[in-house]
Amino acid sequence: MLESYIIKGLLIGLIFGIPAGASGTITIQKTLERGFLSGFFTGLGATVADMFYASVGAFGIHLIADFMNDHMRAIQFIGGIVIITYGFYTMFRSSKVNEKVANATGIISCFLTALGIGLLNPAAVLAYLMGFTLFGVAAAEMLTIAQATELVVSLGMGTVIWWLLVCGSITVLRNKITEETNHKLHIAFGIITITLGCVCIVRSIFPAFPENVIHAIFG
Repeated sequence: MLESYIIKGLLIGLIFGIPAGASGTITIQKTLERGFLSGFFTGLGATVADMFYASVGAFGIHLIADFMNDHMRAIQFIGGIVIITYGFYTMFRSSKVNEKVANATGIISCFLTALGIGLLNPAAVLAYLMGFTLFGVAAAEMLTIAQATELVVSLGMGTVIWWLLVCGSITVLRNKITEETNHKLHIAFGIITITLGCVCIVRSIFPAFPENVIHAIFG
């Protein structure tokens, strides 16, 4: 059964597409603030970014891969600045649960925000290449266009399942959150986002971080 690239892609999306990092934080925040649709489309923006980087590995798009490899540190640094800025915006903006109703403009804005932040994380391609290796996916040169397409699309489906589960769960809890709790959550989301942005900047300067720290502590 695992010979199917659809199954492999779905499993890679479910395992390596776990809603973590800046995209996951922003998706949860948007779901709490504006409801399921806004949160889900924020997650979809992150999914499109994931599919782009998965395509680089699956289709063997060497021109893009070489560009990212040559400029990864600069992209990570810029991404870190953007994420930190968004974190401060989240912390200090005034927002109430249910104060905004999802509309087309707002949904598109949520999608583009997550897409932009996702594309500023070129290290994602390394995670998906690891996933391809784990599930025995052939080298890009050995994949047909149909196989690579099956892999990338099903990988995207795997991440979409995560966003449905996360946004659905948050939506159920949303109406039970008080304004005081919501304010504290915005501060917490802001701090988490700023921290993730700082990690991006540190990694752009010290590419081995945090692996070198772990080795230093545990030998």
